Amino acid sequence: RWTGLVVVRGPLIVTGTVHITGLLLLEGAMDASAGQLTVQGAVLAADASATGVRLGARSHLFFDRCAVQMALASVARPTLAPFSLWQSLPRQMR
Repeated sequence: RWTGLVVVRGPLIVTGTVHITGLLLLEGAMDASAGQLTVQGAVLAADASATGVRLGARSHLFFDRCAVQMALASVARPTLAPFSLWQSLPRQMR
């Protein structure tokens, strides 16, 4: 059971039970035909061809926008961004 952002940099082969709440990023192929993969959030696969992602009958994918946002927020670095409600006009427009 994982929560948050899960990044797999090679092939993922699921033979048991795996539950992910958040975002699963796959750089390689995924084979979950022999196991039970449940993702509540989203899956992003770099190789989404017919042979790249295989799901079995016991696998479930549930899109959950909130789970994806929480996964991304857990790894985001806050930065200070300049913000102003006041905009000065150029001299020729005054």
